[in-house]
Amino acid sequence: KSPNAHHYSTIIQGMSKYNQFEESYKLYKEACEKKLILSINSYNSAIRSAIYVKEGADHKWLHIQEILNQMNDLDVPMNLMTLNSILYVLTTMAISPESKKYALKTIAEAKKFNIEPCLSSFYYLIQIFCSDKKNKSTILVDILNLLEGKTLNIKDIADTNFFVAAMENCRYHLQNFSVALRVHSLLLTGNNYNLIGNSYKESVYYRHFFAILCQNESTELLMKYYNDLVPHIYIPEPSITEMIVKSINVSAAVEFYPKLWSDILMFDQADREPVIVELTNGMAQNLFPSFEQSVKEELGQLAGTIYDSIEERKETGKIKMSWTGSLLGNLIEVCLFGDNIQNATEIIMKLKNNENEIIGVPDSQNITNFLNYCINKNYFNEILICVEYILEVGLEVDLDILISKIIKSMVLSPMQRAHLSKLIGTEHYVEIESKTESVIS
Repeated sequence: KSPNAHHYSTIIQGMSKYNQFEESYKLYKEACEKKLILSINSYNSAIRSAIYVKEGADHKWLHIQEILNQMNDLDVPMNLMTLNSILYVLTTMAISPESKKYALKTIAEAKKFNIEPCLSSFYYLIQIFCSDKKNKSTILVDILNLLEGKTLNIKDIADTNFFVAAMENCRYHLQNFSVALRVHSLLLTGNNYNLIGNSYKESVYYRHFFAILCQNESTELLMKYYNDLVPHIYIPEPSITEMIVKSINVSAAVEFYPKLWSDILMFDQADREPVIVELTNGMAQNLFPSFEQSVKEELGQLAGTIYDSIEERKETGKIKMSWTGSLLGNLIEVCLFGDNIQNATEIIMKLKNNENEIIGVPDSQNITNFLNYCINKNYFNEILICVEYILEVGLEVDLDILISKIIKSMVLSPMQRAHLSKLIGTEHYVEIESKTESVIS
């Protein structure tokens, strides 16, 4: 018994499902030669096969037209999946200037059959119209004008690609947060959140959302959404955490540093060097004397907490990141700003005792500031540790001036004087002492 239209339709769809497009298209041609009327899904599968059986935009479009003509001759009306199949093929030829014209023509043709585009259709339109990075298309704005305020239902499995693509379009193509807010508002309308897709797609959606916030909006607005969405809906990837920290740094919104550090620990991102470097650089650059003492102390304690937390995790093997001199120098600076001499000294000792494990050395100004702080506070033991470190690594610090300042500003006991002179050399110490006393007199 020869196969009938149902047999052909079933096999064509099965082969297409398992990516056997060339074989399914051969069967489709065979069925056409026998004048069989196939199921609409078979014609849709044949349309999609254009991607694999035809090369070049013109040949793909002719392939589509041929199938549509055959459907028309057999009085087989197109359906929503036909529309989406055509648009899907057009996404693969989006670099062709004709693809946009073909897409609009297809939408118009579908309307003759009372077929309304679904989210998948709009997803494909975004891909077709926004493939050109040089010329911005506002197709997404037009789509939002159609959809805003509506509760949407899933009609195609690819519908769950729309919201991610729309937010990505706002980030990279339009670079417009106002449009992003319209997309987000549509997502939160009715039960539309069900169309965001799986947890991975949800995460990618919010990745783009926060990236636009960081690039274009105020810190206050950024942190409003951060507090609303993190961590119960979205956990930022390290790259987004870094962008958030940069935004905080630029606006000098130091009040958010403790919250960010707490979350960095919770998200296990304390081993992400770019994140930690950005955080500590920002903290060290935003030390303003006008801050209230309580704010200064909070920053100083936070710097110590960052050091202690990373050290603890390094000791237990949770963090493999190596300390750098620059990073430790920043932490010293912030500790001193907040009168946290205990942690600042611990970091100096870390630098001195683990020189071979640390990449590079701190900026000489960090070390000079530490010595000046200790001189002003009369912390002699801390001074000795720091001077010993300077001499061991050959740091470019004007030690003679600092020793002179110690002699001039501090009352040294004979034992303290002996310790200091032993470190830098007795003759050299006596020489500095003589010069200092002559200047004083």
